[in-house]
Amino acid sequence: MKDERGNTTRAKSISVRTLKHSQVLRLKPVRDESVTWEVSEDGLVRIESKRTGLIAKLLGTLFRLQAKKRIQLDELGSLVWLMCDGKHTIGEMAQELMNRYKLDKREAEVSLITFIQQLIKRRLITVPLAQPVDDGTAVK
Repeated sequence: MKDERGNTTRAKSISVRTLKHSQVLRLKPVRDESVTWEVSEDGLVRIESKRTGLIAKLLGTLFRLQAKKRIQLDELGSLVWLMCDGKHTIGEMAQELMNRYKLDKREAEVSLITFIQQLIKRRLITVPLAQPVDDGTAVK
């Protein structure tokens, strides 16, 4: 995101834990623009992001950790990552997991929401504030 001065800023994100289940399923996660990633030849996603925050930088200096963290996603995680494009709802993602991996609805939704929460916690994706929903109201 860009602010009024044209500087890159992080989008404010919704806390998934404070929403009703039906509201969570209508959210459209978006990959953070500051994160670099690629799809390998085997179709799996590799993510690279900078360590942020004072504590991370301090620990990185003390323990000589790399400035960037690298994450290799498995097949299911890669599918979800690719769908975090701001166009797909969490409900649509869960449906895709159900169809592709023969999961029941509860199993797909619980696993997906847990994974989405981890991506948000690691600042790899955001869920923008005030997304419109089907009934004309906004999720805040």
